Amino acid sequence: MLDVVIDCLIDSLKLLPYLFFTFLILELIEHKLDKKNKKVLTKNKKYGPVIGSLLGALPQCGFSTMASSLFSSRVITIGTLIAVFLSTSDEMIPVMLSENASITLILKIIGFKIVIGMFFGILIDLFYKTKEKEKDEHIHDLCEKDHCHCEHDGIFKSSLIHTLKTGLFILIANLVLGFTIYF
Repeated sequence: MLDVVIDCLIDSLKLLPYLFFTFLILELIEHKLDKKNKKVLTKNKKYGPVIGSLLGALPQCGFSTMASSLFSSRVITIGTLIAVFLSTSDEMIPVMLSENASITLILKIIGFKIVIGMFFGILIDLFYKTKEKEKDEHIHDLCEKDHCHCEHDGIFKSSLIHTLKTGLFILIANLVLGFTIYF
């Protein structure tokens, strides 16, 4: 049972740098960029699924975590988030390499996952664009709901606070899943 706790703790700690980097980017977007730059980053989202699918294919779970955080503050669209999730291949690559799969086969599968991510990401964005009006939310709105008063503490401190809160939630979720599987 101690192994479950240690594994959950290690897995959660591995995500903290990605979370911090994501929240730092969000804080920078919210506090430091002028309106023109914010508009370019947040309103021109039609290429999001393409970029998200390509980044998701890189073997790091951090992109999925970062995409989730960016989506929660409405920096990226749901289509971009889904594109990242569909193109992610983290566990597949080591398993296939351990089974002596050819690099050609692995690259074909990753390429297929990228195309599928792009296709469904774009499709989902088109569907949601016609179904609902986009909300103009920012990380500031997230902070208001959380009552963290982070706009007064600077981007590094507020990024650290959001990282630790999200990291604690991830640790609790990992522990619940770990103990569920253990028992």
